[in-house]
Amino acid sequence: MSIDEREHMMGAQTAMANTLERGVTSRRTPWRSLAVVTAAALTAASLAVAVAPADAAVLGKATKSGSLTVEAPGVLVLKKGASSFTQAKSNTKIKTGDTIQTDGTGLAEIGFPDGSLTRLDHNTVFTLEKLVSTTGNRQVQGTVSAGQTWNRVQKLSESDTFEQKGNGATAAVLGTSFVTKCSLPTGVAFQVVKTKKALRKLKKASTCDFTLVDGKLKLSAQNKVVGVTRGQSVKVDGSGNAGDAQTVAPDILFTDKWILANLGADAKAGKSEANGQPTTEDLKQARIEGSWPVTLTLTQNTAFRNIQSPLSRTYAFTGSCTGGPCTVTLSAQTANGTHVIPLTFADGVYTGTDPDLGTQDCVLDDGTVSVANGLKNSSTISFSPTSAVPDNGLWRATGIAGSATETATQVAGAASQCQAGTATFSLIASR
Repeated sequence: MSIDEREHMMGAQTAMANTLERGVTSRRTPWRSLAVVTAAALTAASLAVAVAPADAAVLGKATKSGSLTVEAPGVLVLKKGASSFTQAKSNTKIKTGDTIQTDGTGLAEIGFPDGSLTRLDHNTVFTLEKLVSTTGNRQVQGTVSAGQTWNRVQKLSESDTFEQKGNGATAAVLGTSFVTKCSLPTGVAFQVVKTKKALRKLKKASTCDFTLVDGKLKLSAQNKVVGVTRGQSVKVDGSGNAGDAQTVAPDILFTDKWILANLGADAKAGKSEANGQPTTEDLKQARIEGSWPVTLTLTQNTAFRNIQSPLSRTYAFTGSCTGGPCTVTLSAQTANGTHVIPLTFADGVYTGTDPDLGTQDCVLDDGTVSVANGLKNSSTISFSPTSAVPDNGLWRATGIAGSATETATQVAGAASQCQAGTATFSLIASR
C-alpha cells in the first residue's frame, strides 16, 4: 500500500518505466487533457481509440503507421500478409493488420502519429486493426488477444469515439481512464504463438473486468447496458453477460503493478492526471495508506461515565486482493489492543464496524467499580479524505475526517448495576 512497498515491482517493469520516461519525453507532440486506458490481462478483447484533433502544425502530414519501441527483449512481430512471427526491432513501422507479441520478458510500446501510445506488458498479443490520423477524425483501433496493454490518448471530442471490447461487451467512453482485465480460464497459461494460424486459436477469456478510473463509461453487454461511474467496476462473464457496477476503493484500484509502473512513467514525463489542488471528485479517489495518528474528540455522550477526551489512537490501512474479493482493512490500536476492521467504500466514504472493542468496568459516580468488565463495547467508524497531494500520477490523502460512535451494552449479570450508553467522537487525522 505505501510508496515504499511498491518498490518491490518486477525488475523488468521498473526498467520499463525508466525507459518509457526517456522515450516519451523525446516525442515532439505535446500532451493536452490526457486520458488513460489500461487493458490488464486481456484475452479476445478489442480496443478502438479515437483522439481529439491536435494542432495541425504539430501533426503535420497524416501518416498511416505507428512506431514500435522494444523496451525489453522478447518482442515478436507478424506483418500483415505474413504467416509467421519474426523478431521485432525498435523503430519498426506498425501498420494496419500488423500484430505485436511479447513473451514472458518482453515489453513494447507503439507510438502513434498524434502522440497517443499503446504499451504491451509481458505475454501480450496486440493487433493494429485501423489507424486514421486525419485531423478531426483520428482513430486507433486494435485487438488484444491476450495479456495487458496500457493506452494513453488525448481528450476526445464529440465526433471522436473510444471503444474497447472484452467477451463481446463494448465499453464506450469520453476522454476517460479505465482498466479492462480479461483472464484466461483456470489452469490455462499463456503460450507464445509462432504463426498466424496459431494466433487464431487463442483461448477465449473466462471473465473480463471493466474498471473506470475517471470520467464516464457505458458498457453494452449481451444481457444489458450498464452505466459505470468513476471508481466502479463491472464484470463480464465468458458468455458476454455483465453484472452490476460495483464500487472499488482507491486503495485497491491503485495497487496494480502494471498501472503503477505506467502512471509513474507518465508522471515523470509530465503526463500526470493528478496536478495542482485536488477537486472534490479527486478527494473521493485519494488513497488512504499506511499508519495515521488519529484524534477522537467527544461530541455527544449518553450514560457513559469517565470518558476521556480527546483520545489518541493509531489507524493503519492495508489493501489486499489475494484469496477472494479485494478488501481494505483498518487496524485500530485502542486501550484494549489492536482491532482489525474491514472497511467498505462508497462515493469517497469509508465505513466499518467493530462488533467487539472489548469490555470496560461499570464505574459509579464516586469512581468505585461496581462491576468489573460489566459492559461490552462496539464501534462504528465513518470517514473521508479531506486533503491530498499528487503522487506518481495518483492522489494520496494527507488528511481524513469523520466520526466514531462507541456503544456499551450490559453483559450477563450486570443488569441494574451497569448502565448502557453511547458516545460519539469527531475523528480527525493528518500526516
